[in-house]
Formats: sequence, structure tokens, C-alpha cells
Amino acid sequence: MAENLNEIKLKIPGITCGNCVKKIKNHLKDKFADSIEQFPDNNELAIDVDLSEKILTIKLKENFDGIGQSIVDSIELLDPVKYKCTFISNQNSNSVTLSRTGSNHSLSKKSIDIVKRKCYLNVSGMTCSSCVATIENRLNTVNGIYEAVVALMACRAEVHYDPAKINPEQIAELIEDMGFNASVINMGPNDSNQQSEIMLDIVGITGPNCWNHIQMTIKDLPGIVTIQSKEDVGKVVINYYADQIGPRKIVDTINELGFSAFPCNADIIKNASDPMLEEIAKWKSSFLFSLIFGIPTIVAMFYFGHFWPSTTMSDMTNDCCVIPGVNWENLILFIFATPVQFYGGRYFYIQAYKALKNGYANMDVLIMLATTIAYIYSVAIVLYFMVTGAKQSPMTFFDTPPMLLVFISLGRWLEHTARHKTSESLSHLMSMQPTEVTLVEVEKRITSNNEISIIMIKSEREISIDLVEKGDYLRVRPGERIPVDGKVIDGNAMVNESLVTGESLPTNKNPGSSLLAGSIVQNGVLIMVATNIGRNTTLSQIVQMVQEAQATKAPIQQLADKVSAFFVPFVVLISIISLVVWLVIGSQFYDLITALNPHFYRNMPRTEVIIQFAFQIALSVLTISCPCALGLATPTAVMVGTGIGALNGILIKGSEALENAQKVTSVIFDKTGTLTVGKPSVTNLRFLCKLSPSPTSRDLIRKIITLIGMTESNSDHPIAISVQNYVRSVLKMGKDSSFGNCENINSESGLGICCYIKSESVDSLISSFDHEQLNDKQFDISIRNVSFGKFLSNDSYGDDFTLDKDWFETKGFKVLIGNRKLMHNHNIHIDDEINEEMVTFESNGETVFLVAINSRIICLLSVADTIKPEAPLVVYTLRKRFGLNVILLTGDNAMSAYSVAKKVGIRRVFAEVLPTHKVEKVRQMQAAGNVVAMVGDGINDSPALAQANIGIAIANGTDVAIEAADVVLIHNNLLDVCATIDLSRKTVRRIRLNFLFAIVYNMVAIPLAAGIFIYFGLVLQPWMGSAAMVFSSLSVVISSLLLRTYRKPSKSQLETIEYFRMIENAQHDSKRTESMASLDQMSLHCADNLTEGYGVRRPSQIKRPIVMRRSSQMDETDDNSLKIRLLKSSKTKEIKNIDMHFVSKL
Repeated sequence: MAENLNEIKLKIPGITCGNCVKKIKNHLKDKFADSIEQFPDNNELAIDVDLSEKILTIKLKENFDGIGQSIVDSIELLDPVKYKCTFISNQNSNSVTLSRTGSNHSLSKKSIDIVKRKCYLNVSGMTCSSCVATIENRLNTVNGIYEAVVALMACRAEVHYDPAKINPEQIAELIEDMGFNASVINMGPNDSNQQSEIMLDIVGITGPNCWNHIQMTIKDLPGIVTIQSKEDVGKVVINYYADQIGPRKIVDTINELGFSAFPCNADIIKNASDPMLEEIAKWKSSFLFSLIFGIPTIVAMFYFGHFWPSTTMSDMTNDCCVIPGVNWENLILFIFATPVQFYGGRYFYIQAYKALKNGYANMDVLIMLATTIAYIYSVAIVLYFMVTGAKQSPMTFFDTPPMLLVFISLGRWLEHTARHKTSESLSHLMSMQPTEVTLVEVEKRITSNNEISIIMIKSEREISIDLVEKGDYLRVRPGERIPVDGKVIDGNAMVNESLVTGESLPTNKNPGSSLLAGSIVQNGVLIMVATNIGRNTTLSQIVQMVQEAQATKAPIQQLADKVSAFFVPFVVLISIISLVVWLVIGSQFYDLITALNPHFYRNMPRTEVIIQFAFQIALSVLTISCPCALGLATPTAVMVGTGIGALNGILIKGSEALENAQKVTSVIFDKTGTLTVGKPSVTNLRFLCKLSPSPTSRDLIRKIITLIGMTESNSDHPIAISVQNYVRSVLKMGKDSSFGNCENINSESGLGICCYIKSESVDSLISSFDHEQLNDKQFDISIRNVSFGKFLSNDSYGDDFTLDKDWFETKGFKVLIGNRKLMHNHNIHIDDEINEEMVTFESNGETVFLVAINSRIICLLSVADTIKPEAPLVVYTLRKRFGLNVILLTGDNAMSAYSVAKKVGIRRVFAEVLPTHKVEKVRQMQAAGNVVAMVGDGINDSPALAQANIGIAIANGTDVAIEAADVVLIHNNLLDVCATIDLSRKTVRRIRLNFLFAIVYNMVAIPLAAGIFIYFGLVLQPWMGSAAMVFSSLSVVISSLLLRTYRKPSKSQLETIEYFRMIENAQHDSKRTESMASLDQMSLHCADNLTEGYGVRRPSQIKRPIVMRRSSQMDETDDNSLKIRLLKSSKTKEIKNIDMHFVSKL
């Protein structure tokens, strides 16, 4: 019988980050919202995710057969490889039982063997969001394509597809059939088997036999998957497993056959602006051609309008000077208009035709409707007058095509040039990687420290960056950029790493130092080994993240897409209505019409005046309307905003994050590694039991320290690493030396670690120490005061137990290192004296851990971290300048959390919160109506980063691909949190301004073109409408380009007189009292995961929070007495450790 018939659990190994969780939750919300329960506090679907165990728990509204399998099938459709599901029960079996009637139905699933790959394509010819929607909608309906995302500004498409059904070249052909130009630029690796692809140009091919020879040879190489030859263009595409063979081996093999092979595939790091440059060149040529005929058209219009009539006014028949019905004016304008209409406007014709062919209408359709109608109308009316033998020539619109196309092609040229400027930030990042590198062959040896030493360089050669393989040795000279991520093997140099660190001062690099792609060697020569290549370098990850962010659509863009979908049909309808209306009512406004241009309408029949004016109005409506302004409002600003952010060390992963950051109302900070430097060090090791007299006490201490180091060696937590370094320093161990093996290791998140260590393992490790160093007097000195900690023997605690040599005569040791809760869980008592000793350190902001061996507390470790110098300024700016709530949420002890919060100016603190409970706290705040930004280091707070509306992760310098975060700060500077919100606000403000301009323009321009303001003498010619339309699109792009002037707030700009006054007051308060009673108001909230010692009682014992208020008359003595009462009073023995929520005036 199932434990919970309303709940199913799925094991999904592919959910590795918060983005995966969001994707699945949103999908289930769309498909199964009626079948899944909701959390009562925030109305979200009752779906819990344990990222550490990769388990998805779904609570159903009711039990019924088949829903579990339906959910599985639906999730797997998102990504059959990554999101492969396995049912598990509450007992962790391989299947779950669901039933309504009591009969068991074991749910099983067939494995779906589907391979999913990703390709990138350059797409040119897109003008607005309608083009983007057309491509996406068409591709997403093609069998074999899972998802297609198109970026208008980046001229780039990302397509997920099934290689068994379709290939990238076919996808490119589909896009070209829609009227756009497309080419494959990169093949992304397979999600499961990490295949790579290279395209090679091969010189020296003379016939089919050459191709066969190459294919047969390459197929025999290990790791080759497929080979596709393109004989017509002399290229070959090779898929291979990168862990079995590298691209240089493939190229060298082909070269050995007598051919010359060169890589020609554009990787993700290559400059993707070529399509935009092609567009710029295309519209430039179109403009220049149209201008050649446009200028004579203007001259002819001016001449015939001002000089020609004066010589023929006496006789109307003199107007027809060529043949009946055709005068010189119409003949000359026809000659100028025809080449422009059919050659200068050829791009518009092609785009408009293919747009209509694919069932949508864009700006090109409006333009070609206007010019074609004007041209055909003019030709038709002239032919009619010719056939009828009229003695005069009609008024025509032959001037419209040249004038329209001159202005519009000029606008397109300027617009694409401006749009290209919006991607310059990304282009700048792309240009940081060199195209050629120096590969060296070296003779090396391995030193005693397992380090590589270069004996001599045998040879060197220049190769393409595409041919660099992991483990290659490269030479980098002064002035050159580091080609890939790597490690210095030989040489010393000063390297500028401002790309990642944000520090403009160069960094000294010597053997063993890490190198980042894109950094500049200022002096010295380095020999480096490549560790990360291709798309795995830090620079490539930054570029890819920015490109993917620019390809996403902000929520505000959805409105523009909806409007653009029906905008063109709406404009055509308005144009037709305007034509009909003015044909009907034109006679009533005849005097007003002729008064607009009496000279133009001279001697023209009344009916012709009305028809001509009605067509003029209709053409003006077609040419003045501008859906492009609406479509460009968001993507141009997003392109500039994300690019500027990347240059400033702020990686925004999507336009949604860019938009939502300005909505944040509360900012939650983690403590360790976020507000603090994240490099804690041991400050004290204090023994809490008697030690046998010297000289054996030294050996006992050494053994205890050894046990501590062996235990902590099983964890990679920053604090554990600091303890390991501490032990290595004290025991004179090498930095890479091993601590040996432990058994039954159990690391409990938020509590500590425990394990079992055999005595022989301890003795073996101690025997490897340098006893001459440990036994000299220097160890006696260091045992009391090392550089980062001190040892104090104290015999005032505990019972008559004495730690002596006999106590260690046992088979093994069960070691526990952790907080009070860990000791409590293992039934180890903590008396008041030990607790008070812990509080002494905790009140100074230190984190304290107890060390218990074989169920007895032996000593305590205190660890302290340094607060980042910019942290107080960041908190002040967020609170005062941005008006946000700032909260500290940490798993550290309450006293340490309070100490840090007080120093940085945070008023609300939640302490001793487990990682899983951090998610609940974020949910609670969201349920209360807060838009939450969570700032952490992405290590143990990934679930909270994923749950928050905006997850902001502070990278460690190279780890820019923190999956759970929406924003990654690669400079490790807290001031960038303020810059993120500031950039978001300015970008969204610019987007709204663009939208306002586009909407107001169309609301005013269309009625103006429709002739509504004729009473005021305001009527537009078609060419005027086109000029206005060009101005509107160009204005939106230029408006977005103004974001390039953005400079993130500097420290000096944020430091105000009020801030310095606050710092001064805080320092004064710190000197006045260091107690918790210095708070104006202190609210203590209990967490269930806390242990005995001090604080407030468990939730079962407390009906409401305990609130202690300090009286305004309370003096310093009262403060101290309150502190003593909190820590010493017998009444507080029932009080537990605290998860604090402080509200104070610091």
C-alpha cells in the first residue's frame, strides 16, 4: 500500500539547476494545472524539487490511474534525453503505485531513444518582430524540430532538432524558403554524448576518387562518427567524439594524404556580425541606386512645378508635347521611376512575396503595396489617356516610387548601421580571442612535487585557434592575448585580466598560475598548457550566455508581438477605408483640397482631383505607418543592455531577468562568500577537557588535530577547506598531501560532518610527518599561537575525564565536527559552560564548531571570515537609494549572523537556516507580495537562487555558468548588485520610452496621413509619410543606442554624506555596546533545526514570537545586564538556539 496516494515522485537526473526547475514547473502549469494541488500560501503548484537528489515530488488533487504516466510523457517531451524520468516511491523503490479503487497499478515506462542536438544559424533579412515570429512559427511545426528561437538583433537562430529526421542544412533551406538568408554557423554538442563537429576547406581535390580516399582514411580514425562531403564547394563536415580525437589530428591526417585542410566552421566565439554587415551593404547599394534616379526625379518635379507651366499657361493643349495623353513631365518621371521600382525595390519585392507566401504581412508588404499601387495607377491612367487620344496628360504618382524608395532604403541602411552598433559590446568580447596561436612541442620532466618542468622547446608552429586541443603547450608573447584557459608551465609575466576580475591592474603570473582566455600579456613570455578550449573557456561561456540572453524575449515584448501580428492588415484596412471615404466625401471638401495646392490642381477636372487626392491619402497611410518601431523597441534595448552588462561584469541570462530586476522589492543576501570574502580561517582551537601533563600533551594535541584534518578532508565546503589548510600548516604537511581514508562518512547539510577513522589510518598518517620539525621548539611555540589560530589548554570544563595516551588505545574513532544541532542529533550533551564558551566566540562574529570523538566533546574550533569592504555601502544603497528591503539569510549561528548584519547595516536576519529551508523563506516572502532577489555564491544556495524571482550569483572569477542564477556577477564585487538593478531600471525605462514613442507616433501619424487634419491644412504626400516612417524606426534604434553611454554607479558616486554619517554612528554604537540589547527592537523567531544552549524555545512551545524592547531610558549598564540575563539566567536554559529576525536601528 502506497504511503501517499496523492503524491508521485520522479527521479530526473537531468535537473541540475534552477532553470530546469522553472522550465518543468511552467510546463506542468500549462498542461496539468487542474490535476495538481497548490500551496496555500502562494497559490503555486505543489511541486517540490530536491536538486541534490534530483527528485521531483508532485502532489495531485485526487488519485486516478494514468496521470503519473501522462506527466512523465509530457516532461520527457521537453527533452527526452535530459529529462528522462524514473518513478520512485517513498521507500525509494523503482516504481510508484497509484490507485483510486485500491487495486495497484504499477507504472512503468518505455525508454525513449531519442537524440537531441542543437545548431546555430546566421539569419539575415529580418526587419521586425513579424519576421521573427514567422520563422519561429514555421520551424516549430516541422517534424524533427523541438524548439527554434530567433534573435532579431543578433541575426541568429538556435534550433534544437532530431538528427534522425532533419539536419542543419535542411533547416537553413527552410528559412531561405521563407525569404531570408540562412547559413549554419555552429553545431552544438549532443546533450548526452558530447559530439563535436568541424567543417574543413580542402584544397587539392581533383575528382571523386580524392573524396573517397579522404573519407575511407578518416573513417578509420578512432572517435569519428560521421563524414559528409560537399564536393560542390570543396568542404567536408566531420562529427567526432572530442574525448577520443581532436580536430588537429583530423587535419594532420588529411594533410598527410597530400591535400591541404583548413578549418572553416565559425565557432560560438567567432564574430557573428557578418549577416548584419551584409544587410548594411545591401541597403547601402539599394539606397545609392535609388538616389541616382531619385535626385533627377526631384529636379524634374521642381522644374515642371515651377517653370514649365509658365510657358504653357496660355494653351492647355501645349501640355501634351510628345504624344496624345503623355506630356514631358510624365514621360521623364516614368523613365526615372521604372528602374527604381523594379531594381531599386527588388529586395522589398522578394521579402514581400515570400512573406505573403508564408501567410504573414510585414513592413515590406506595406512599402511594395504603396509603390506598386502608385506605379500601376500612374501607368494605367496614362495608357487610358493615350488610348482615348486626350489633349492633356493626367496627374500621376510616378514621383512616388523613387522618393519612397530613396527615403526607405536610406532608413534601412541607417537603421541596420545603428542596429549593428547595438551589438558592438558583444563584438568587443568576441574579438578578445586570437585567431592564431603558437603551438610548441616541449621536452619536459615531472618534479618531486608532481609539477611539470620544461627542459627545452623542440619546435613551434602557428595553428588556427580551432585546432587547439586540451593539453597542448602554447607560447604567449608580450602584447598577445591568452588564446584559451590554461595554466602557466614556464615563465613569468604581468597579465591584464580585467575582463573577468574587473581589476585594471595587471596580475603577476608564474608557474602554477591560472590563465583566462582573452587576457593580455603585458610583459614576459609564458609557456602554458591548455585546460579549457572551444566553448568551455570562460570567454566563450560569457559570449554564449550573452547571445542566449539576447535571443530571449522579455515579457513586455509579447505585447509588441501581438500588436505587430495584426498591425499590417489593420493599416491596409485603414488605407482602403480612407480611399473609399475620400472618394465618397471628396466633392464636399473640394475647395479645401484645391486650396492645399492651387497651382498643382490647376485646370484639373473635379473628378480627377478627388480621385487623385483619395489615392494620395491611401498611399500616405500605407507609407507612414510603422510596425517596425514597435518591433524594435524591446530587442534593441535588450541587445544594448545585456552587452553593456557583460562589459561591466554583469551576465544577465535573459531579457526576462533584465526586465524583472527592476521590479525587485526585497533583496536577500547569503553570508559566507557573499557579504564576506568567503575565505574563512581558523582563529581558535580550544580544548574543553583536561590534558595529561607534558610531554605527552603535545602528542595528544597532534593526534586530535590529525583526526580533525582527516574528517574535514571529506568535504569541499569553504570552511572545511580552511580547516584542512590550518591542519596542514600546523602539522607541516604539503599543500597537496593526502589525509588518508575514512569510513561511514556522512555530511549533513547545515550541521556538520561525521565519520569513522581506524587507528591504523591515524598512526600511518602521523608516521609520515616530519618529526624533526614537529618535535622541535618551534612546534611548542606554534601550538599556542600560529599565524591563523591559537591553541589553549583549559582544564576548567567537563568532569574528571582526562585526555591521555591510554584513551587513544582503541580500534577507531567516531569523529563529529559541527554545530549544536549535530551534537544534539547524536545525543551528545552540551553543558552551560561549553555553551557560554561558544557564545564568547560567536559574539565576535566567529563561527564555532564542536569536535566530539567517541561521543565526548574534546574541543571547539572557531572560524572567522572577513566582511567585504563594499558590503555596508551596498546595503545602504539598496535601502536608501533604491528603497528595497534587505535581509540576511544564513545557515550560520545567530550570534555570528547578528555580528555581520550589524556591521553591514542589515536590519532583518534569519540565522541557522538549512539550505532547504531557505527556499521556504523565499516562498514565504513571495507569498507576502514581495519580488525577491536572492544574492549568493551558487554553492549551497542554488535552490534559493532558483526559487527567487531574480537569482544573483557572485562567481569566483571563472565559474560564470552558475545554472541556478538569472544574473552572474563575474567581478566578485557586491557593488554590481546595485549596478544590476540600476541597469535594469534604465533599460526598462528606455524600452517603455521606445514603446511610448512608437505608439504615439502611429496614433498621430495614421490619422494625419488619413486626412483628418485637412481643416488645418495638414495633408501629407506619400514621400513625406515614408520619410516620417524612416524617422520613427531610426529614432527607436538611436534611443536604445543611448544606453551605450551607461556607466555603472561607482563607489565614489554612491558614498554620500548620509552614508558616512551612518558609518560613524555605527562605529560609535559598536564602541558603546557589543550586546544584542543595543537593538531598538529585537524579534527572535525559532527554527526547528536548532539545539540546546540559548535563544528561544521550539515552535511547539511558542505560540507567538518573543519580542524584547529596549526602553529609551536603558543605559549602558542596563544593556550589559540584559546581555548577562540572556546568557546566564537560569530561565534561559529552556531556550533553544535561534533563527533570528532582527528589526533594529543600527
